[in-house]
Amino acid sequence: MATGKRPLLAVSDLRVSFFTDRGEAPAVRGVSLAIPPGQTVALVGESGCGKSTVALAILRLLSDPGRIVGGRVVFKGQDLVSLPEPALRAIRGKEIGMIFQEPMTSLNPVFPIGEQIAEVLHVHLGLPKREARLEVLRLLEKVGIAPAARRIDQYPHELSGGMKQRVMIAMALACQPDLLIADEPTTALDVTVQAQILELLQELQQELHMAILLITHNLGIVAQFAQEVHVMYAGKIVEHASVHPLFQHPLHPYTQALLKALPRPGHRAERLAAIAGTVPTPFQYPPGCAFAPRCPEVLAHCSMQEPSCLEAAPCHAVACWLYAGSVQR
Repeated sequence: MATGKRPLLAVSDLRVSFFTDRGEAPAVRGVSLAIPPGQTVALVGESGCGKSTVALAILRLLSDPGRIVGGRVVFKGQDLVSLPEPALRAIRGKEIGMIFQEPMTSLNPVFPIGEQIAEVLHVHLGLPKREARLEVLRLLEKVGIAPAARRIDQYPHELSGGMKQRVMIAMALACQPDLLIADEPTTALDVTVQAQILELLQELQQELHMAILLITHNLGIVAQFAQEVHVMYAGKIVEHASVHPLFQHPLHPYTQALLKALPRPGHRAERLAAIAGTVPTPFQYPPGCAFAPRCPEVLAHCSMQEPSCLEAAPCHAVACWLYAGSVQR
């Protein structure tokens, strides 16, 4: 769990809805989390649970028809939800960097990578063209793109997936932000490149003393790189704890099922365990606990009332009726 330090970022009761022809679709339903300075906090869950929507909402990058409908996002004492757009633009890219899920769609295909990184330095730091180019060369070397002098004028299509992701990291860290939001930073990369990217992020985090919000569905990555974990399901946090307690003693049946689905060295099962059913869409949330239709330990009360996320063990909170008698109220 978070330390006693004042959080760098505190998200409180964040709610996001998409307003469509079919009506309102609540994609994020009261998410709260805190990120201490210099720490890595992971947000995990299956595809469609709302993880990326949380990331985009933090920086107010939601596209129509998405809208923040409630809650606060406090960064260094300022609520980003109510902050005027010009003030928010000064924070995006400078104090909070973001690595988007798909580097191929995030990079502009008609501009060389060096120009795209240099633009960040010009907008936020006011560096002139020559100084910005020298800094871009330094950044490319730092993230392992060599020879930087040759790569700087290349276009995104000339780079591999791993190289494009390194460009995104260089862009996100150009202004040495206090917080980096990494949304599935290793998606579509092979295992070797994944490890290289994650090790790079860890090295840069230590060097720059920055905090990271790591958004992923890969629990193996979480176990290796995060200090705290928030498990998300159907737009809500269902469990959160420090990494070791959560992996050693998961409480929520959903978290238990996620961990059972992980391949384990030395266990040669014929088939990996799977979670029956699918994540409900925001238009089809069942009454009560959203996981109840898929839960192997469902109680009669689960389909009648939604549980709150309360502390069931020291520094270990869970939203589940199985622990209703043990929660510390």
